[in-house]
Amino acid sequence: MELTSMIAQAAAAMDYDLVLTPETGDSRIERLIHGRRVDGVIVLDVCREDDSVDRLRATRIPLVAMGRPADSDAVSLVDIDYAHIARSCVQHLFERGHREILFMNKSQRVLRLGFGPARDALGGFRKAVEQLGIQGWASCCDHTDQAGERWVAGALADRPGATGIVTINEGALPGIYRGLAAAGRSVPGDVSIVGAASARWASAPSPQLTAADLPVERQAQEVVTMLVERLRDPAAPVRQLVLAPSLVLRGSSGPAPARHTARPGREGRGGGTGSGTSLPAG
Repeated sequence: MELTSMIAQAAAAMDYDLVLTPETGDSRIERLIHGRRVDGVIVLDVCREDDSVDRLRATRIPLVAMGRPADSDAVSLVDIDYAHIARSCVQHLFERGHREILFMNKSQRVLRLGFGPARDALGGFRKAVEQLGIQGWASCCDHTDQAGERWVAGALADRPGATGIVTINEGALPGIYRGLAAAGRSVPGDVSIVGAASARWASAPSPQLTAADLPVERQAQEVVTMLVERLRDPAAPVRQLVLAPSLVLRGSSGPAPARHTARPGREGRGGGTGSGTSLPAG
């Protein structure tokens, strides 16, 4: 809700009200659009194979997307380069001596739907470990503390030699820390954690998370500004902004420890979340 709240604030500053609806295809938004009771639409959490943007464009209502649909050339949008973030996280760990790295993605359902951050981050992670010639494993996790703890337990059982974790899963982040503590692994002494999160989430755990701080306030401001531009001039050219935040170094990452004695992993365990299959990332 952090992003939604900031969008509402940015809209209010430009003298617009924000009407929230959970789905782009429900009857409420259809009534709002066809009844011309809204001036424009901001579509959040756009998926790659999501036809909601095309359906909304067909109504000719001004819109801006938060995320990139597969066919995005004609859509004004604001997005974050999660592939860049994942590569930066792996590079950061590699430079500190880590050679066995785990990637906690978002849930299997979100990945299957084609949610851009989940798909792009996975691709960036795989590319990075392949280019660097190191070992990496990726799996999905539901967005809860408890799922995060189960994911850590399963991942360490499969890959006991892993010394680094990359995550874009804010909801499971507290569970990562608790799972590592339960396994007797210190952060960052035994395992370093790096990821992507808003500054509020990144600063909450102890030690604080080394992360690409998601520019939530700028996203909100930019998406509202783009929509207002289109409201004032429907013929305005399509404008697209892809943000690539840099890592902010905090206390959760450090040099790799002496190597753990690793035993062979068991493929397909599923990361302990019950929501996905462990994926070789190289």
